[in-house]
Amino acid sequence: MSKMLVIPAVFICTTVLALGLASEEVPFLSNGLTVLPVSIVAEKDRFLVLGDKAIVTQAVADNYSEVATDSRGTLHVVQHPREKNYGTSDGKIVVRLHSADNLAGLAADYGLSVDHVFSAAPVGVLEADSIEAAISLVNTLRDDSRVVSADLNVSYYEEQPN
Repeated sequence: MSKMLVIPAVFICTTVLALGLASEEVPFLSNGLTVLPVSIVAEKDRFLVLGDKAIVTQAVADNYSEVATDSRGTLHVVQHPREKNYGTSDGKIVVRLHSADNLAGLAADYGLSVDHVFSAAPVGVLEADSIEAAISLVNTLRDDSRVVSADLNVSYYEEQPN
């Protein structure tokens, strides 16, 4: 019987300040792993449980017809570059700008679309054609003079003592 790691639904959403990510650190896509609703996946098929999501290999996922989504869309498995903990991402980029007026221009300059604009702060959510494209653009956006911070939109899950 294989061992499965279960991580409770307590999770931490990323920000540069909260995780202390260095400017060159960007979560990486965990190729070969897929997110499914934990309720439909047999325990023996689970690689990892993150809250109400089951992380499974692509071979296992091929046996199921449903994919995991949330209010952000289809989810992907990512791993923190230093801490090595797993998280889920919709592949969007959260950017904090010096001025909210720069969001549309920034998106246009990098071939991104604006998914959401926050009204209380100069923060927006940008969308690339794929999660791979988003990951590859994060450091480039961080180097742009209009940007205060840029991060892949990720929810990391941490193991909690029982």
